[in-house]
Amino acid sequence: MGLRPVGQMEALYAELQGRDAGLGERRLWAEALKLMLFDARHYWRGQSAQGVHRNSYVLEAAFDDLVRCGPMLRHCCDYLSLDADWISEEFIKWCESVAGSRGDV
Repeated sequence: MGLRPVGQMEALYAELQGRDAGLGERRLWAEALKLMLFDARHYWRGQSAQGVHRNSYVLEAAFDDLVRCGPMLRHCCDYLSLDADWISEEFIKWCESVAGSRGDV
């Protein structure tokens, strides 16, 4: 059984942190992508995240950008040489799997 989409993204993040460890800018963009994923996941689950209320626009904006393969996701992925469309598609799959496990679908 393979990794779930979010597990794949976390593994990718770990790889990015290890690769080119001396490049601070790359680590910065990897951290930005990680936080975007963290916020979007919390929004989808209806949870607060690191002191940000669950109904905050910040969480919703991260979610919308990931689902729509928006400008911030594309910007992060450009700096990290990642496929923004793949990240977006995997995130949507994860959302569907979470909804399915809750019986929402």
